Amino acid sequence: MAPPFRPGPPPEPTGDPRVDAALAPLGGLGGTQVADHVEIFEDVHQRLQELLVSADEEEAGPSGPPVPRPPGPGVVPSAQGGTPPGQGGARPGYGSGGPPRQGGGMPPGGYGR
Repeated sequence: MAPPFRPGPPPEPTGDPRVDAALAPLGGLGGTQVADHVEIFEDVHQRLQELLVSADEEEAGPSGPPVPRPPGPGVVPSAQGGTPPGQGGARPGYGSGGPPRQGGGMPPGGYGR
């Protein structure tokens, strides 16, 4: 024979009366058959989900949160910043755009002739 069931304490208050009301049915689990627990858990879960949705809607306001958008086609964000390819900056093969070298483009003494 199984020992008599002693119900546990009711759920502790959360500080939000809406959440406390949603959790209240859990306090009555001790007086119900185990087979009925699933229905109670599902009801509590549904109520909590509805509260989360309503909290998100209240926080977002009427227009909703801003939606981040990916960069346009052909634009590759750079970790160092700078100019994306095809939008200005140094042309490929033409240096970095830094200051010009002193004395022109030929090394001292020519190219080894």
